[in-house]
Amino acid sequence: MAESALARLPFCRSEKPSFKGLSGWVFEQTIHSCLLNELNGSGIHTKIEEQAKLGGRTTADLLIGASAAIEIKARGLFAPNAADKC
Repeated sequence: MAESALARLPFCRSEKPSFKGLSGWVFEQTIHSCLLNELNGSGIHTKIEEQAKLGGRTTADLLIGASAAIEIKARGLFAPNAADKC
């Protein structure tokens, strides 16, 4: 029931919301929505995939087309060697 209510939020781009922490999920959905609106407004129509597998256990929060992956952090720091794990 809560997932269907979250899916109806104006900024939600997921058909089936999936999240570990609500604040992080809301932040990711907001970034996804704003990015999609900006791209579409610029005449760029591409698919944005959530929690995209990049290989092994590596995932990206958003994969824009096949050319850009975004990891979104609501708070905290990335590990100093995070880029080396990709």
